[in-house]
Amino acid sequence: MSADGTASARAVSLADQIRAASEHAERTLQALARDIPGVELQRKGFDFLDGIAVQAVEAVRTRRAVLCPHIDRRRPSVLHVFAHDPESVRCVPCSEVQGLAVRGTVEDRTCDGCGGVDPDGVYPGVFSTGPLLVSFGLCDDCRQSEWQQRSA
Repeated sequence: MSADGTASARAVSLADQIRAASEHAERTLQALARDIPGVELQRKGFDFLDGIAVQAVEAVRTRRAVLCPHIDRRRPSVLHVFAHDPESVRCVPCSEVQGLAVRGTVEDRTCDGCGGVDPDGVYPGVFSTGPLLVSFGLCDDCRQSEWQQRSA
């Protein structure tokens, strides 16, 4: 705020960029829903997802995060993390490449809720909060448990 109580041009610009990045994240979320069969979209995190989002943001804030080369710390943009590795922060195209790289691996069948490996695979999901997207997978038991907690 400036001395007269108005927001500085920089603060207004930053707020606009965050809003634009959040809108871009929402469009990306919708595109993922079209492109990934069975994906569940979450706008309110399960408890463990809220913790992962905090870990990712804290890693970026403290510069512990490993950022893909396309992320510019000076400009808000859509950030994408995978629940199993919240300190590796990627742009959307790099996260798509990473998603393809883990497809069919043990990592792809590991539940992000309990850590168990489900030979039949996990239910894919994406959680969004502002410009942050978190991809995750849940086994049937964790998925049922999380939905029951939410509806209680």
